[in-house]
Amino acid sequence: MNKNLYTLLFIFGTFISYGQFVFQKTFGGNNGDYGYTVINSGDGGFIIGGSQASSASGGGFLAKLNSSGDTLWTKAIFPTNSVQAIAKTDDHGFIISGQAGMGGASNQGFGIFKIDSSGTILWNTNIIRSGYINFSTSVLQAYDRNYIAAGTSQEFQFNSYDQFYVTKVDTSGNLLWAKVYQTSGLNYCNQIIQTHDSCFVLIGSSDYPSNSTNIIKINSTGNVIWAKNLSSPGNTFIGHSIQETNDQCFIITGWNFQNGLFVFNASLVKIDSTGTLLWGKSFGGNFNDYGLRIKQTPDNGFLITGYTGSFNLNNWDSYLIKTDSMGSLLWSKTYGGSGNEQCYDMDLSSDSGCIMIGFTSSFGLGYNDCYIIKTDFIGNSGGCFEFNPQTINDTINIMSNNLFIQVLNEGYQFPVGAFTSNFGDVSVACMGNVGVNDFFTETKNIIIYPNPSTGIFTFSSSYNFANAAIEIYDVHGDCIYSDNIINSNQKKICIDKMVDGIYFVKVSEEEKKYSRKIIIEKD
Repeated sequence: MNKNLYTLLFIFGTFISYGQFVFQKTFGGNNGDYGYTVINSGDGGFIIGGSQASSASGGGFLAKLNSSGDTLWTKAIFPTNSVQAIAKTDDHGFIISGQAGMGGASNQGFGIFKIDSSGTILWNTNIIRSGYINFSTSVLQAYDRNYIAAGTSQEFQFNSYDQFYVTKVDTSGNLLWAKVYQTSGLNYCNQIIQTHDSCFVLIGSSDYPSNSTNIIKINSTGNVIWAKNLSSPGNTFIGHSIQETNDQCFIITGWNFQNGLFVFNASLVKIDSTGTLLWGKSFGGNFNDYGLRIKQTPDNGFLITGYTGSFNLNNWDSYLIKTDSMGSLLWSKTYGGSGNEQCYDMDLSSDSGCIMIGFTSSFGLGYNDCYIIKTDFIGNSGGCFEFNPQTINDTINIMSNNLFIQVLNEGYQFPVGAFTSNFGDVSVACMGNVGVNDFFTETKNIIIYPNPSTGIFTFSSSYNFANAAIEIYDVHGDCIYSDNIINSNQKKICIDKMVDGIYFVKVSEEEKKYSRKIIIEKD
């Protein structure tokens, strides 16, 4: 490669890098709060969901973040126990699913909610299989505009009979069909995806004939096209997440038991369009490591996220792995503090980075808080609480065998009401441009008044700034105002020409950094 091309690549890479927002944030209160799902909302921001115990009634929560991680709105959603999955819809809204928590244990089912772009519930339904506890872990909008949710149906009385469960509802939430995919042993469905041919593929774990993976392809009416069991001879292989690749094959992540080390490693397995094995790889260290979400990247490589016990004195850290198209390791990152962190979900961001979600016991306000990590395209999240582990990349042997499936038509709708309330608080662990180590300090002595305002307001602090930069960003992350605070603890600001909405005031001086929200309302 000639020198000029090297120079062009360097400039291009630097430009992309500094055009990306990166941050680490916690979301929650004084009790246990967990993030289970995150998606790129299509407008540069993100929608997150999970469970929270920090509000009076507990239950599921949703939040909307802009591209720089600022919170635009939060919702506590009842009667869900937790929000497990979110997907975009063609009307710029979202479909969400989890477990509905009303009507007694035997009436806990697939809670499916349709919301608009501001989090308002448009309709909701609860899909029940009588005598079973049913919980959805995955949802999407089908090409026919209807909605399909997948999860597990668990025997209520004996807790010994668990099977894949899939339901389809129309655009108003009316049940079209509900099916159980029954096979030997206990089977837990983790994800459903849509394929290029308008079919669907399910993935989950099975304990028969060993700790293995079941993959089922179904058509638009739920009939089985093919079914496979993937196993590691004499060992464990659990597939947790699947994606159709650009070459119309499938890529899987999960974990496998490593001979010699006697620990679990994160897995990356590729199968063809009929479920035949192509290759398998593993990643990790000398303790247990898990892959929970897989995404193909624009360069045809793969991102795996999950958590690892190998690189933090056997405490858990969130884990991000990047490979090439053949599963060879390119780089890996861990994120977390002295406590435990686990990452459950991930999506690609509009700026070629990724957004990750899980929980942390190292940061935040309570026992466990939802932990949100936004990275650039090489895994940087701002420079703090991230590490470059010595990940081991190895090959694994996987067998693919045909699987017999019995399909049962079971399910009905259980009437359920739903409502939302505001919930949530955010603390910032790490934020800044790529490669900049920015720590946000305590913000309780910061005041912006009046708020809401007409666009003329005062920023005031108990701290006297020698020479601080003050910037204001809109919800898209664009800077619309910048100035300095010199030898003062306050600044009067006028942005009355801006349209009504939410804006973010950010002040920084050396290691002291503050962020506050301002609402502009002229009427």
